[in-house]
Amino acid sequence: MFEVVDEMLLVDEEQIVAATREMSVALPSTIEPSAGAAWAAVRAAQSHAGPVGVLVTGGNVVPGEASEGGERLDAVPENRAS
Repeated sequence: MFEVVDEMLLVDEEQIVAATREMSVALPSTIEPSAGAAWAAVRAAQSHAGPVGVLVTGGNVVPGEASEGGERLDAVPENRAS
């Protein structure tokens, strides 16, 4: 993995929820928090020395339903993108 990964960042739950909300409003699909984690890391990075890719998943997320870990996804708004 060290041959292809230049940097790893840690983000906290607040950053993940904020990024998940931002992407869910901006994209034509509600995203899951794992995609929010990737976007939160991009937002938290000091700088980018080239292209950055973010895998976005979660078209099957239903706001208000419990996740496998038991957390509710109330923090994720229903999609508002047009």
